[in-house]
Amino acid sequence: SDPRPAGEPAPAPDEERRLLLAVARQPLLVGDLDAAATYRPAEVAAPVFSFTGEVELVLSLAGPAGEDVTGARMLALGAEVVAAATGLTDSVRGQRPAAT
Repeated sequence: SDPRPAGEPAPAPDEERRLLLAVARQPLLVGDLDAAATYRPAEVAAPVFSFTGEVELVLSLAGPAGEDVTGARMLALGAEVVAAATGLTDSVRGQRPAAT
């Protein structure tokens, strides 16, 4: 189902790409993880970039749903997902945007 309020128009494709790129550049939860703490993650995700440097898709690992995971394990899972996304970016000759 569509999460937008009734009558609200969908964003234009260019706007969607801009928003995805903005999110891809944001430092998210990773810096705040405590290796000894436990978390219940919904997903771990990383962007895959196109040859133009835009987010082409997002690679994500769901779960483990409803299970406690240590911060250390979350960091390890994150590193694996980032490595896979980087490999996909490289395989399509993608360009990572410059850090801002």
